[in-house]
Amino acid sequence: MEKIKTMWEKPTSQRKRFKILLWGPPGCFKTRTILRLGHKDGGADPVMAIADLEFGTDHYAEEFNFLRSQTIDPDEILNNVKSLVKSPGPIRVIGFDGFSIYYEALVNKYAELFLKREIRSAGHKGEYYTLQPRDYQPINRDAYELVRLLLKCDMHVLASCQSKDKWGADMKVIGKMPDGPKRIPHYFDTVIEIAEGKKEGTWKAFIRGKDRSGHFQERTLPAGRGNSVGVR
Repeated sequence: MEKIKTMWEKPTSQRKRFKILLWGPPGCFKTRTILRLGHKDGGADPVMAIADLEFGTDHYAEEFNFLRSQTIDPDEILNNVKSLVKSPGPIRVIGFDGFSIYYEALVNKYAELFLKREIRSAGHKGEYYTLQPRDYQPINRDAYELVRLLLKCDMHVLASCQSKDKWGADMKVIGKMPDGPKRIPHYFDTVIEIAEGKKEGTWKAFIRGKDRSGHFQERTLPAGRGNSVGVR
């Protein structure tokens, strides 16, 4: 029995951190929603740090209380997140806006590496490199390393993706899906699509697939200021 205890542990009632993925088209208030969820009123120190890959937080500097990092270099992004997870201080929420830009940056990084290193490969065209199917293995490995780092940390995670067309077997568009690493929705506890509402000019948040927290409801955006993730 003692040996079993060293390998397994009894779950406790410790609060589970929210791990949320928001996805939708440009201009649907993804950034604003993330900042609102991580906002803390009262002039206190920020409890949110956001990796702003889309450079969209400039518009909210006076409205919400947060720290940010603005870079699209994938190595810098990973190192910044590692540093924050290791020593978060008062930060309790990580925002990541967004995975579509990060994945695109990883693709560009590896395309440049393959251009330099694999001059005899099928994808090499002299001035540029066309990625081959096998080339996506290291790209996806890096992408999921960051995802796992975020999901294992003892902080709330509010991440975003852009959207892209979802194609059916007959090569017709059958809907929309997150524009990022293929398996990314599987890693998050709550997946929310932001789509146009029935009334013109409105946006609505829809639970897509799952909400293990049971905390969120479908609602119209943009929402006002206020903290809705129970930051502590």
